Amino acid sequence: MILYGVLTQTSIRDLFIARLLPGMLTILGFMQVVTIITRMHPRQGPTDNKTSGWDKAITLLKTWPILILFGLIIGGIYLGVFTPTEASGMGAVGAFLIAFIRRKMDRTRLLAAFRETLR
Repeated sequence: MILYGVLTQTSIRDLFIARLLPGMLTILGFMQVVTIITRMHPRQGPTDNKTSGWDKAITLLKTWPILILFGLIIGGIYLGVFTPTEASGMGAVGAFLIAFIRRKMDRTRLLAAFRETLR
């Protein structure tokens, strides 16, 4: 969308906003198709033990930093607080901070990321 916006001189912010509703509808459509297929043909679905509602809620709670980061980026673009380019920087810094706080980013992984970026 960014490349399209630059080439056609269209507002990148407007392109991102215009893509939210179709994206959400697509996600709901995929969910419905998977539900229908797995109910009609249970062997097509996962064979693991069923997950309890409590386990699902705990797992969903673990995603709150990512949801906040997503809301910050999209909300910032939508409200005009920052441009899409600035939002990408905010997203990169936010993802780094989340990884650092969750102790998923150590010195080895950080250096590997720097090497990959340089390459």
